[in-house]
Amino acid sequence: MEDAPLFFKLIYLKNTILPKTPALQFANKVLQMDSLDFQFADQEDDNESENTAVTEEDPAMEVTNEDSTVEDSVMEVTNEIVLDEEYSDIEETNPDFDENTFFVDRYDIVNSLFRIYSENDSIGERTFTLRYKKETGVGEGVTKDVYTTFFTEIAQMHSAGLYETIPSSLTEEEAFLFGKIICHAYQTYRVFPFLLAKSFFEMLLFDQIRDEVLITSFTNFLMKNEREILLKALRGNDLTDSESNEIWVALGESNIRAKPKAENIRPLVLKAAKCEFVQKPFFILKSIQRSLKNVWSFESPDDMDAFYATSKPTVENTLEYFRFDVKHPTEERIQSYFERYVRSCDIAKLCLLVQFCTGSSSIGNGSVCVNFVNQEKTLKFRSKSCFKIFYVPRQIENIKQFNVLMGDIENGNSEVWEMHD
Repeated sequence: MEDAPLFFKLIYLKNTILPKTPALQFANKVLQMDSLDFQFADQEDDNESENTAVTEEDPAMEVTNEDSTVEDSVMEVTNEIVLDEEYSDIEETNPDFDENTFFVDRYDIVNSLFRIYSENDSIGERTFTLRYKKETGVGEGVTKDVYTTFFTEIAQMHSAGLYETIPSSLTEEEAFLFGKIICHAYQTYRVFPFLLAKSFFEMLLFDQIRDEVLITSFTNFLMKNEREILLKALRGNDLTDSESNEIWVALGESNIRAKPKAENIRPLVLKAAKCEFVQKPFFILKSIQRSLKNVWSFESPDDMDAFYATSKPTVENTLEYFRFDVKHPTEERIQSYFERYVRSCDIAKLCLLVQFCTGSSSIGNGSVCVNFVNQEKTLKFRSKSCFKIFYVPRQIENIKQFNVLMGDIENGNSEVWEMHD
Protein backbone atom coordinates (compact mmCIF):
# COMPACT_ATOMS: atom_id res chain seq x y z
CA MET A 1 0.00 0.00 0.00
CA GLU A 2 2.94 2.33 0.68
CA ASP A 3 4.08 2.22 -2.99
CA ALA A 4 0.59 2.65 -4.50
CA PRO A 5 -0.28 5.91 -6.34
CA LEU A 6 -2.10 8.58 -4.39
CA PHE A 7 -5.31 7.99 -6.35
CA PHE A 8 -5.59 4.39 -5.19
CA LYS A 9 -4.70 5.33 -1.63
CA LEU A 10 -7.58 7.78 -1.66
CA ILE A 11 -9.97 5.13 -3.00
CA TYR A 12 -8.82 2.82 -0.21
CA LEU A 13 -9.41 5.61 2.30
CA LYS A 14 -12.90 6.23 0.90
CA ASN A 15 -13.90 2.59 1.20
CA THR A 16 -12.51 1.97 4.68
CA ILE A 17 -13.15 5.12 6.76
CA LEU A 18 -16.51 5.93 8.31
CA PRO A 19 -18.82 7.98 6.03
CA LYS A 20 -18.95 11.02 8.29
CA THR A 21 -15.27 11.37 9.13
CA PRO A 22 -13.36 14.52 8.16
CA ALA A 23 -10.83 12.29 6.43
CA LEU A 24 -13.41 11.01 3.94
CA GLN A 25 -14.79 14.46 3.21
CA PHE A 26 -11.26 15.59 2.52
CA ALA A 27 -10.58 12.51 0.39
CA ASN A 28 -13.69 13.07 -1.74
CA LYS A 29 -12.65 16.61 -2.56
CA VAL A 30 -9.18 15.50 -3.58
CA LEU A 31 -10.59 12.60 -5.61
CA GLN A 32 -12.77 14.98 -7.60
CA MET A 33 -9.73 17.04 -8.58
CA ASP A 34 -7.41 14.09 -9.03
CA SER A 35 -9.83 12.15 -11.28
CA LEU A 36 -9.70 14.99 -13.84
CA ASP A 37 -5.94 14.56 -14.08
CA PHE A 38 -6.38 10.84 -14.73
CA GLN A 39 -8.97 11.43 -17.50
CA PHE A 40 -6.52 13.46 -19.57
CA ALA A 41 -3.38 11.56 -18.61
CA ASP A 42 -3.24 9.50 -21.84
CA GLN A 43 -3.82 12.55 -24.03
CA GLU A 44 -1.02 14.46 -22.28
CA ASP A 45 1.33 11.52 -22.69
CA ASP A 46 0.67 11.43 -26.48
CA ASN A 47 1.47 15.12 -26.87
CA GLU A 48 4.60 14.99 -24.74
CA SER A 49 7.99 14.09 -26.22
CA GLU A 50 9.56 10.92 -24.78
CA ASN A 51 12.97 12.58 -24.56
CA THR A 52 11.82 15.76 -22.81
CA ALA A 53 13.72 16.25 -19.57
CA VAL A 54 12.07 17.64 -16.47
CA THR A 55 13.87 20.71 -15.23
CA GLU A 56 13.89 22.11 -11.71
CA GLU A 57 11.45 24.84 -12.82
CA ASP A 58 9.09 22.30 -14.44
CA PRO A 59 5.55 22.74 -13.03
CA ALA A 60 5.18 18.95 -12.97
CA MET A 61 7.73 18.82 -10.22
CA GLU A 62 5.71 21.34 -8.24
CA VAL A 63 2.58 19.22 -8.65
CA THR A 64 4.49 16.20 -7.40
CA ASN A 65 5.46 18.13 -4.28
CA GLU A 66 1.83 19.15 -3.76
CA ASP A 67 0.77 15.53 -4.15
CA SER A 68 3.26 14.55 -1.51
CA THR A 69 1.88 17.18 0.84
CA VAL A 70 -1.69 16.01 0.21
CA GLU A 71 -0.67 12.41 0.80
CA ASP A 72 1.02 13.27 4.08
CA SER A 73 -2.06 15.22 5.21
CA VAL A 74 -4.39 12.35 4.39
CA MET A 75 -2.20 9.84 6.19
CA GLU A 76 -2.00 12.08 9.27
CA VAL A 77 -5.81 12.27 9.44
CA THR A 78 -6.05 8.52 8.94
CA ASN A 79 -3.64 7.80 11.79
CA GLU A 80 -5.56 10.13 14.10
CA ILE A 81 -8.80 8.29 13.35
CA VAL A 82 -7.24 4.89 14.04
CA LEU A 83 -5.95 6.18 17.36
CA ASP A 84 -9.42 7.44 18.34
CA GLU A 85 -11.04 4.13 17.39
CA GLU A 86 -8.48 2.15 19.35
CA TYR A 87 -9.42 3.87 22.61
CA SER A 88 -13.12 4.49 21.98
CA ASP A 89 -15.56 3.06 24.52
CA ILE A 90 -18.45 3.44 22.08
CA GLU A 91 -17.39 1.54 18.97
CA GLU A 92 -19.50 2.95 16.14
CA THR A 93 -17.78 0.65 13.62
CA ASN A 94 -19.41 -2.36 15.27
CA PRO A 95 -22.47 -3.61 13.34
CA ASP A 96 -24.38 -4.10 16.59
CA PHE A 97 -23.64 -0.58 17.80
CA ASP A 98 -26.32 1.62 19.29
CA GLU A 99 -26.23 4.54 21.67
CA ASN A 100 -26.95 2.26 24.62
CA THR A 101 -23.97 -0.03 24.03
CA PHE A 102 -20.58 0.55 25.66
CA PHE A 103 -17.44 -1.51 25.15
CA VAL A 104 -14.84 -2.21 27.83
CA ASP A 105 -11.37 -3.71 27.76
CA ARG A 106 -11.44 -6.99 29.69
CA TYR A 107 -7.78 -6.53 30.62
CA ASP A 108 -8.17 -2.92 31.77
CA ILE A 109 -11.71 -3.13 33.04
CA VAL A 110 -11.40 -0.78 36.03
CA ASN A 111 -10.14 2.15 33.96
CA SER A 112 -12.60 1.34 31.15
CA LEU A 113 -15.66 1.45 33.39
CA PHE A 114 -14.46 4.49 35.33
CA ARG A 115 -13.98 6.31 32.02
CA ILE A 116 -17.47 5.43 30.78
CA TYR A 117 -19.13 6.70 33.96
CA SER A 118 -16.99 9.83 34.16
CA GLU A 119 -17.63 10.86 30.55
CA ASN A 120 -21.40 10.27 30.62
CA ASP A 121 -23.03 12.28 33.40
CA SER A 122 -26.55 10.90 32.97
CA ILE A 123 -25.46 7.29 32.54
CA GLY A 124 -26.82 6.30 35.95
CA GLU A 125 -30.32 7.29 34.89
CA ARG A 126 -30.74 4.67 32.17
CA THR A 127 -30.23 1.01 31.37
CA PHE A 128 -27.61 0.11 28.78
CA THR A 129 -25.57 -2.83 27.53
CA LEU A 130 -21.93 -3.48 28.31
CA ARG A 131 -19.74 -5.64 26.09
CA TYR A 132 -16.13 -6.72 25.92
CA LYS A 133 -13.98 -5.43 23.08
CA LYS A 134 -13.03 -8.08 20.50
CA GLU A 135 -15.60 -10.53 21.94
CA THR A 136 -18.92 -11.18 20.22
CA GLY A 137 -20.87 -12.15 23.32
CA VAL A 138 -23.81 -9.86 24.01
CA GLY A 139 -26.77 -9.84 26.37
CA GLU A 140 -27.75 -9.44 30.00
CA GLY A 141 -25.32 -12.13 31.13
CA VAL A 142 -22.39 -10.31 29.51
CA THR A 143 -23.36 -6.98 31.09
CA LYS A 144 -23.60 -8.65 34.51
CA ASP A 145 -20.22 -10.25 33.93
CA VAL A 146 -18.62 -6.87 33.17
CA TYR A 147 -19.90 -5.40 36.44
CA THR A 148 -18.93 -8.48 38.46
CA THR A 149 -15.44 -8.63 36.95
CA PHE A 150 -15.02 -4.94 37.71
CA PHE A 151 -15.97 -5.49 41.38
CA THR A 152 -13.65 -8.50 41.61
CA GLU A 153 -10.77 -6.45 40.21
CA ILE A 154 -11.45 -3.69 42.75
CA ALA A 155 -11.48 -6.26 45.58
CA GLN A 156 -8.27 -7.94 44.43
CA MET A 157 -6.12 -5.04 43.23
CA HIS A 158 -7.45 -1.89 44.92
CA SER A 159 -8.48 -3.11 48.35
CA ALA A 160 -7.07 -4.32 51.66
CA GLY A 161 -8.06 -7.62 53.27
CA LEU A 162 -8.26 -11.25 52.21
CA TYR A 163 -11.68 -12.94 52.42
CA GLU A 164 -13.50 -9.66 53.01
CA THR A 165 -11.95 -6.52 51.57
CA ILE A 166 -12.39 -2.77 51.65
CA PRO A 167 -11.27 -0.26 48.97
CA SER A 168 -7.99 1.30 50.02
CA SER A 169 -6.29 2.82 46.97
CA LEU A 170 -9.03 4.74 45.15
CA THR A 171 -8.73 8.47 44.54
CA GLU A 172 -11.55 10.78 45.61
CA GLU A 173 -12.93 10.89 42.05
CA GLU A 174 -12.63 7.11 41.60
CA ALA A 175 -14.41 6.52 44.91
CA PHE A 176 -17.26 8.79 43.81
CA LEU A 177 -17.57 6.90 40.51
CA PHE A 178 -17.35 3.59 42.37
CA GLY A 179 -20.43 4.54 44.37
CA LYS A 180 -22.32 5.36 41.18
CA ILE A 181 -21.37 2.01 39.66
CA ILE A 182 -22.36 0.06 42.80
CA CYS A 183 -25.82 1.64 42.79
CA HIS A 184 -26.36 1.33 39.06
CA ALA A 185 -25.23 -2.31 38.87
CA TYR A 186 -27.57 -3.24 41.71
CA GLN A 187 -30.50 -1.17 40.45
CA THR A 188 -30.40 -2.46 36.87
CA TYR A 189 -29.08 -6.03 37.16
CA ARG A 190 -29.02 -6.85 40.90
CA VAL A 191 -25.24 -7.31 40.75
CA PHE A 192 -23.64 -6.88 44.17
CA PRO A 193 -19.93 -6.96 45.18
CA PHE A 194 -19.94 -9.66 47.85
CA LEU A 195 -16.13 -9.79 48.03
CA LEU A 196 -16.21 -6.37 49.69
CA ALA A 197 -16.72 -6.47 53.45
CA LYS A 198 -20.25 -6.48 54.80
CA SER A 199 -19.15 -3.97 57.44
CA PHE A 200 -18.10 -1.67 54.59
CA PHE A 201 -21.66 -1.59 53.22
CA GLU A 202 -23.24 -1.33 56.64
CA MET A 203 -21.14 1.78 57.29
CA LEU A 204 -21.97 3.21 53.85
CA LEU A 205 -25.71 2.75 54.19
CA PHE A 206 -26.38 3.16 57.90
CA ASP A 207 -23.36 5.16 59.21
CA GLN A 208 -22.70 2.57 61.89
CA ILE A 209 -21.59 -1.04 62.17
CA ARG A 210 -22.84 -3.63 64.62
CA ASP A 211 -20.13 -5.18 66.80
CA GLU A 212 -20.73 -8.73 65.58
CA VAL A 213 -20.50 -7.63 61.95
CA LEU A 214 -17.25 -5.80 62.73
CA ILE A 215 -15.75 -8.89 64.36
CA THR A 216 -16.83 -11.20 61.54
CA SER A 217 -15.49 -8.87 58.86
CA PHE A 218 -12.20 -8.48 60.70
CA THR A 219 -11.67 -12.23 61.09
CA ASN A 220 -12.30 -12.59 57.35
CA PHE A 221 -9.87 -9.73 56.79
CA LEU A 222 -6.95 -11.87 58.04
CA MET A 223 -4.97 -14.85 56.75
CA LYS A 224 -6.54 -18.27 57.27
CA ASN A 225 -4.21 -19.34 60.09
CA GLU A 226 -4.63 -15.98 61.85
CA ARG A 227 -8.40 -16.22 61.54
CA GLU A 228 -8.44 -19.67 63.14
CA ILE A 229 -6.33 -18.50 66.09
CA LEU A 230 -8.46 -15.39 66.54
CA LEU A 231 -11.69 -17.40 66.53
CA LYS A 232 -10.17 -19.74 69.11
CA ALA A 233 -9.38 -16.76 71.37
CA LEU A 234 -12.83 -15.23 70.86
CA ARG A 235 -14.38 -18.50 72.06
CA GLY A 236 -12.56 -17.99 75.37
CA ASN A 237 -9.75 -20.49 74.86
CA ASP A 238 -6.25 -19.66 76.06
CA LEU A 239 -3.58 -19.03 73.44
CA THR A 240 -0.09 -20.42 73.39
CA ASP A 241 2.77 -17.95 73.36
CA SER A 242 3.31 -18.66 69.66
CA GLU A 243 -0.38 -18.08 68.85
CA SER A 244 -0.47 -14.92 70.94
CA ASN A 245 2.56 -13.53 69.09
CA GLU A 246 1.03 -14.39 65.73
CA ILE A 247 -2.18 -12.50 66.52
CA TRP A 248 -0.20 -9.63 68.03
CA VAL A 249 1.64 -9.17 64.73
CA ALA A 250 -1.64 -9.23 62.80
CA LEU A 251 -3.32 -6.74 65.14
CA GLY A 252 -0.26 -4.52 64.91
CA GLU A 253 -1.23 -3.75 61.30
CA SER A 254 -4.29 -2.07 62.80
CA ASN A 255 -2.30 0.00 65.31
CA ILE A 256 -2.89 -2.36 68.26
CA ARG A 257 0.07 -2.51 70.66
CA ALA A 258 -1.37 -4.44 73.61
CA LYS A 259 -0.55 -8.12 73.91
CA PRO A 260 -3.68 -10.19 73.08
CA LYS A 261 -5.03 -12.51 75.76
CA ALA A 262 -8.29 -14.40 76.20
CA GLU A 263 -9.66 -11.70 78.53
CA ASN A 264 -8.91 -8.69 76.29
CA ILE A 265 -9.17 -10.14 72.80
CA ARG A 266 -12.72 -8.92 72.03
CA PRO A 267 -12.14 -5.20 72.76
CA LEU A 268 -8.82 -5.37 70.88
CA VAL A 269 -10.51 -6.91 67.84
CA LEU A 270 -13.27 -4.29 67.89
CA LYS A 271 -10.69 -1.53 68.08
CA ALA A 272 -8.70 -3.05 65.21
CA ALA A 273 -11.84 -3.53 63.12
CA LYS A 274 -12.91 0.10 63.54
CA CYS A 275 -9.44 1.14 62.47
CA GLU A 276 -9.61 -0.94 59.28
CA PHE A 277 -13.25 -0.39 58.31
CA VAL A 278 -13.93 3.16 59.52
CA GLN A 279 -10.81 5.18 60.25
CA LYS A 280 -8.39 4.18 57.47
CA PRO A 281 -10.94 4.36 54.61
CA PHE A 282 -12.77 7.39 56.04
CA PHE A 283 -12.28 9.70 53.04
CA ILE A 284 -13.01 6.92 50.55
CA LEU A 285 -16.21 6.10 52.42
CA LYS A 286 -17.33 9.72 52.39
CA SER A 287 -16.62 10.06 48.65
CA ILE A 288 -18.63 6.92 47.91
CA GLN A 289 -21.50 8.07 50.10
CA ARG A 290 -21.81 11.27 48.05
CA SER A 291 -22.83 9.24 44.99
CA LEU A 292 -25.04 6.64 46.67
CA LYS A 293 -28.76 6.54 45.91
CA ASN A 294 -31.63 4.86 47.71
CA VAL A 295 -31.96 1.91 45.32
CA TRP A 296 -31.58 -0.90 47.82
CA SER A 297 -34.12 -3.58 48.61
CA PHE A 298 -33.09 -3.47 52.28
CA GLU A 299 -33.86 -0.56 54.60
CA SER A 300 -32.30 -1.78 57.84
CA PRO A 301 -29.37 -3.93 59.00
CA ASP A 302 -31.78 -6.83 59.54
CA ASP A 303 -33.00 -6.53 55.94
CA MET A 304 -29.39 -6.53 54.84
CA ASP A 305 -28.77 -9.74 56.79
CA ALA A 306 -31.67 -11.40 54.95
CA PHE A 307 -30.30 -10.24 51.60
CA TYR A 308 -26.85 -11.65 52.35
CA ALA A 309 -28.32 -14.93 53.59
CA THR A 310 -30.15 -15.59 50.32
CA SER A 311 -27.88 -13.91 47.75
CA LYS A 312 -24.28 -14.33 48.89
CA PRO A 313 -22.87 -17.69 47.70
CA THR A 314 -22.30 -20.31 50.36
CA VAL A 315 -21.60 -24.01 50.01
CA GLU A 316 -25.22 -24.87 50.80
CA ASN A 317 -27.04 -22.41 48.54
CA THR A 318 -24.55 -22.95 45.69
CA LEU A 319 -25.22 -26.70 45.70
CA GLU A 320 -28.96 -25.97 45.64
CA TYR A 321 -28.53 -23.41 42.84
CA PHE A 322 -27.10 -25.94 40.34
CA ARG A 323 -29.63 -28.39 38.90
CA PHE A 324 -28.35 -31.67 37.42
CA ASP A 325 -30.37 -33.88 35.09
CA VAL A 326 -28.41 -37.11 35.50
CA LYS A 327 -29.18 -39.85 32.97
CA HIS A 328 -26.09 -42.07 33.17
CA PRO A 329 -23.77 -43.42 35.88
CA THR A 330 -20.90 -41.41 34.34
CA GLU A 331 -22.87 -38.20 34.82
CA GLU A 332 -23.72 -39.16 38.40
CA ARG A 333 -20.01 -39.65 39.10
CA ILE A 334 -19.13 -36.21 37.66
CA GLN A 335 -21.92 -34.65 39.73
CA SER A 336 -20.23 -36.03 42.84
CA TYR A 337 -16.97 -34.36 41.71
CA PHE A 338 -18.83 -31.05 41.43
CA GLU A 339 -20.31 -31.38 44.92
CA ARG A 340 -16.93 -32.28 46.43
CA TYR A 341 -15.34 -29.30 44.69
CA VAL A 342 -17.99 -26.86 45.93
CA ARG A 343 -17.57 -28.06 49.53
CA SER A 344 -13.86 -27.24 49.31
CA CYS A 345 -14.38 -23.66 48.03
CA ASP A 346 -13.98 -20.38 49.85
CA ILE A 347 -16.21 -17.39 49.11
CA ALA A 348 -13.99 -16.12 46.28
CA LYS A 349 -14.11 -19.42 44.38
CA LEU A 350 -17.85 -19.78 44.92
CA CYS A 351 -18.40 -16.28 43.52
CA LEU A 352 -16.31 -17.10 40.43
CA LEU A 353 -18.24 -20.32 39.80
CA VAL A 354 -21.62 -18.58 40.04
CA GLN A 355 -20.38 -15.68 37.90
CA PHE A 356 -19.06 -18.05 35.22
CA CYS A 357 -22.52 -19.57 34.82
CA THR A 358 -24.75 -16.50 35.30
CA GLY A 359 -22.62 -13.38 34.83
CA SER A 360 -23.26 -12.31 38.43
CA SER A 361 -21.76 -13.59 41.68
CA SER A 362 -25.18 -13.38 43.35
CA ILE A 363 -27.44 -16.38 43.91
CA GLY A 364 -30.49 -15.34 41.89
CA ASN A 365 -33.93 -16.66 41.11
CA GLY A 366 -34.35 -20.02 39.43
CA SER A 367 -31.36 -22.31 39.02
CA VAL A 368 -28.33 -23.07 36.87
CA CYS A 369 -28.99 -25.93 34.47
CA VAL A 370 -26.04 -28.34 34.18
CA ASN A 371 -25.83 -29.97 30.74
CA PHE A 372 -23.43 -32.81 30.01
CA VAL A 373 -21.76 -32.65 26.58
CA ASN A 374 -19.28 -34.72 24.60
CA GLN A 375 -15.87 -33.17 23.97
CA GLU A 376 -13.51 -35.34 21.96
CA LYS A 377 -10.40 -33.15 22.07
CA THR A 378 -9.57 -30.44 24.61
CA LEU A 379 -11.80 -30.62 27.67
CA LYS A 380 -13.08 -27.34 29.08
CA PHE A 381 -16.12 -26.01 30.89
CA ARG A 382 -18.45 -23.75 28.94
CA SER A 383 -21.49 -21.69 29.87
CA LYS A 384 -24.25 -19.48 28.52
CA SER A 385 -24.64 -16.90 31.24
CA CYS A 386 -27.74 -15.27 29.75
CA PHE A 387 -29.58 -18.60 30.05
CA LYS A 388 -27.82 -19.92 33.18
CA ILE A 389 -26.48 -23.03 31.45
CA PHE A 390 -23.29 -24.80 32.57
CA TYR A 391 -21.78 -27.24 30.05
CA VAL A 392 -19.75 -30.07 31.62
CA PRO A 393 -17.78 -32.58 29.50
CA ARG A 394 -18.72 -36.24 29.99
CA GLN A 395 -15.11 -37.27 29.37
CA ILE A 396 -13.90 -36.13 32.82
CA GLU A 397 -12.32 -39.22 34.38
CA ASN A 398 -11.50 -38.28 37.98
CA ILE A 399 -11.73 -35.58 40.65
CA LYS A 400 -8.20 -34.35 39.92
CA GLN A 401 -9.06 -33.70 36.28
CA PHE A 402 -12.26 -31.94 37.36
CA ASN A 403 -10.32 -29.66 39.70
CA VAL A 404 -7.76 -28.84 36.99
CA LEU A 405 -10.56 -27.73 34.66
CA MET A 406 -12.12 -25.67 37.45
CA GLY A 407 -8.69 -24.05 37.82
CA ASP A 408 -9.18 -22.47 34.39
CA ILE A 409 -12.22 -20.67 35.81
CA GLU A 410 -10.44 -19.70 39.04
CA ASN A 411 -7.35 -18.39 37.23
CA GLY A 412 -9.19 -16.39 34.57
CA ASN A 413 -8.12 -18.53 31.61
CA SER A 414 -9.20 -16.49 28.57
CA GLU A 415 -10.07 -19.64 26.59
CA VAL A 416 -13.00 -20.32 28.91
CA TRP A 417 -13.87 -16.79 30.05
CA GLU A 418 -14.03 -14.88 26.74
CA MET A 419 -17.60 -14.57 25.49
CA HIS A 420 -18.34 -15.33 21.85
CA ASP A 421 -21.93 -16.54 21.69
